[in-house]
This record gives sequence, C-alpha cells and structure tokens, in this order.
Amino acid sequence: MFGAFRSPGGAKLFWILTAYLTIALTIIYLLLLPPMAASYGRMILSSMDSSTGAMMSELGKVMMFVFVLIVLSFSANAIVRAAFYRAYFFGVDDGLFPFRFGRDEVQQALAILGFYALVYVVAIAGGIIIGLVFGFAGVMMGESAFGFAIFLGFIFMIALMVVIYWFMVVISPAGALTALRGNTHVLAARHVSKGRRGAIFGSIFVAGLIGYIAYYALSTAGFLSGLSGLMSAELFSAILAEDSQEVVDLVQQAVNSPGFKAGLAVALFLMSAGMAFFYMIIAGPQAYFTKQWADAAQDVPYGQNPEQEAL
Repeated sequence: MFGAFRSPGGAKLFWILTAYLTIALTIIYLLLLPPMAASYGRMILSSMDSSTGAMMSELGKVMMFVFVLIVLSFSANAIVRAAFYRAYFFGVDDGLFPFRFGRDEVQQALAILGFYALVYVVAIAGGIIIGLVFGFAGVMMGESAFGFAIFLGFIFMIALMVVIYWFMVVISPAGALTALRGNTHVLAARHVSKGRRGAIFGSIFVAGLIGYIAYYALSTAGFLSGLSGLMSAELFSAILAEDSQEVVDLVQQAVNSPGFKAGLAVALFLMSAGMAFFYMIIAGPQAYFTKQWADAAQDVPYGQNPEQEAL
C-alpha cells in the first residue's frame, strides 16, 4: 500500500512535499479565510437586519472567496503531486525545491478537477434518483407508510455512498495516469484500476483512514487553539445574556487581538498539515497501482494492448 513512499523516487520526497504543501495551504488559508469569515459575519448581521441588498453583496464576496480558495488549493495540490509523480515514475530529482510551473502541473490540476467534477455528477444524479424514489414511494403508500419510506430512503442513501466511494476508487488513479502518460486522463483511469479495484479499495481506505485521523486530530487541535484566543468570560456572559450587540463587539475586539491572530495562525497551520498529509498519503496507493499496471503491460508493444488502446 505504501510502496510508492518506500521506493527510491518517492520515499525521500514524502515529508518534504508534505511540508511544502502545508506551508502553501497555510498561506492560502491565512490570506483568504479571515476576510471570508468577516464577509460571512456581515452577511449574517445583514440578514438579521432584513437588509437584503447588503446581504446579497456579502454573499457574493463569500462565494468569490470560496472560488479563489478552491482554485488556489487545487493548484497547490497539483504542483506538489506533479513533483511527486515525476520522482516516482521517472526518477527525477529536483533537489529541495522540486517544483515546476508548466504543462505537468496544468494537467494535474485538470485531472483533479475532472475527478471531483465526475464524483459530484454521480452524487447529484444519485441524490435526484433517491429523491424521486422517496417521493414516489410516499405518494403511492400514503402517510401510513411514511416510516417505511424513511427507512427506504436511508437504505438508498447508504447504497449511494457505496456507489460514490466505489466510483472514486475506479477513477482514483487519474492523476497518476496523467503524470505517467503525459496527457490528461480521468475516465481512462478505470483501465488502471480494472482487476485491482479490491486492492485499491482497501489500500485507499486504510491510507485515507490514517490521513483522516491525522487531519481530524490536527484540525481539532487547531480549532481549540483558535477558540482559546476567542473565548473569554465577558463573551461567554454576553452569549448567556443573549446580548447580540455586545457579543458582536466582544468578538470584533477578540479577533483584532494579537493572541487570537497567533492562535488562528497555529490553527490554520495544524489544519493545513493534516490536509497535506491526507493528500500525500492518498497519492501513494494511486501511484503504486498505476506503476504496477504500466509494468504489467510493458512487454506488449504500445497499440497492441486493449487497455492501452482505450487510452
């Protein structure tokens, strides 16, 4: 499962790339999350004051911040993954700063974007189907069978989660295949996972579980660090007294304090470290099984292998 990080090309880069991705994500979050949170807070206050125009204006700003955050996060992930795949597949050693900004990185970004786009399409389509089935069952069975309809909806939701995860496994080698072949591939990754889906499923599940535990632990520690700089006895009393104006004033005062800013920086760093570790540990099985697929087909001339022809 972790063969990619035990290889000559991958092992030495794992922690270096994780550290670089942590720093990049921390900078992105520090630049974007505070102003986004401020816009979100103003949006909530505007909705409480029934100021629709101001609320929509702040909502637009929040959506803009979210879009930029996604683009920059995807870009950082793509740049780091491209460096990892170059080292693992081709033995390229670019030293302590193994990053480039060119075709490989653009292709990785497109592969990541295509992967998530297809997953969301499957999730939305499945949700629509479940909604239609649930509604149809409710109409046909009436109120007397409402409990059964809820149970049926729950079963379908579990089934949809399994389908989504399995689909993610099927196309999970998209980024690795893109790096190996030099062209952007998403759906074609199903040929890599064919015959290996059980192993990929288990490997990504275990690696993802390890990554998620690390992310959750670091994010929780970060949340507590940030919260410690925000909460105070005065703020807690104002919350209990339901004095909204005093709560707003105390929160603004706390947010501008050096202690809160330091705690926020630590919180975002820990969250970024967890996310970077998750991204990198997931990349290992994807690269390993893609190389295994390529090695198994290397004795067959290109163009004569059905799996290669499909690419």
